[in-house]
Amino acid sequence: MAKSGFLRELRRRHIGRVAIAYAAVGWVVLQLATMVFPTFGAPPWVLKVLVSLLVLGFPIALVLAWAFEKTPAGARRTRHGHAHGARSAEHTQRLGRTLDITILVVLALAVAVSSWREFGVQPAARSLVVSAADAVQTQATKGGIVPVAGSIAVLPLINESDDPNQDYFSDGLSEELITALAQVRGLRVISRNSSFQFRGAQQHDDVRIGRKLGVATLLEGAVSKQGDKVRIHASLVNAADGSMLWSQSYDRELKDIFAVQRDIAKSVAGALKVTLLGELPVSSGQPPGGNLAAYNALLQGNYRLAPLSEGNLRKAIGFYDDAIHLEPAYALAYAKRSYAWRALA
Repeated sequence: MAKSGFLRELRRRHIGRVAIAYAAVGWVVLQLATMVFPTFGAPPWVLKVLVSLLVLGFPIALVLAWAFEKTPAGARRTRHGHAHGARSAEHTQRLGRTLDITILVVLALAVAVSSWREFGVQPAARSLVVSAADAVQTQATKGGIVPVAGSIAVLPLINESDDPNQDYFSDGLSEELITALAQVRGLRVISRNSSFQFRGAQQHDDVRIGRKLGVATLLEGAVSKQGDKVRIHASLVNAADGSMLWSQSYDRELKDIFAVQRDIAKSVAGALKVTLLGELPVSSGQPPGGNLAAYNALLQGNYRLAPLSEGNLRKAIGFYDDAIHLEPAYALAYAKRSYAWRALA
């Protein structure tokens, strides 16, 4: 009987509804935070603090829901169920309906945020956030705030091949350089979504781009791919005045592309006088055994993912199928194909 009475009190005080509503709101807040924080360059500890606060707040919310109730006269200590009359019971039911509606609204928002993140609707909305961040950073620079030392943005490399269909290769190499430089201790690397908005603009105004991104240095360059040969020119630019800090050209066979990526990352790190975490890791896109044909198919699939459309997604899936056929142990190709199928659905 005591157990039954306790369960009735849990239901009457809406403890379950409060728990579900808190968890749903917390999940939405975390999803939005993981999308917005990187845009503003927030350090990792900020997200950790947010998670800790949400976890600590959960039991507090349950205790408050048990100890207090909202009445027409305001919040009061909750009395035992038998002490409530018909009017109070009606108010409790009305409060329960309000919580149910709140939960449904939050769950609908959670579904919307999940679709926003997973299926490519986010780039347009994220561009608004990036624009807002750019405005804040530009205003801060005008106010005399110097960009963070040891920060860098990798601008999309220019495709100088005769074939414009080789854009996928230059974009893929740019993304790999972002990944490699992100492993360098003491180096703050701007995300792809922020730096790629300046595609084709690096020859115009490096100082303006550096101010907008809030970085001290820019890595820019060009790629020319002819058959099995690749020529990569990379330059490190001081974003404060547009002066050249370092420049180098690489003429290699295509089979050495992964080594070239590591060489460029090491050279940039040396030019910035930062400390490497031992050897730089293997390229994140490198297939087992360095199968270049599979890697090439993966890059072409990646290139078709933006902008998202049914036609592009079906082409991307075809390229990922080719990569898997050429290298059955290529885990990244399976993951990318899975994402493309989900986005297509």
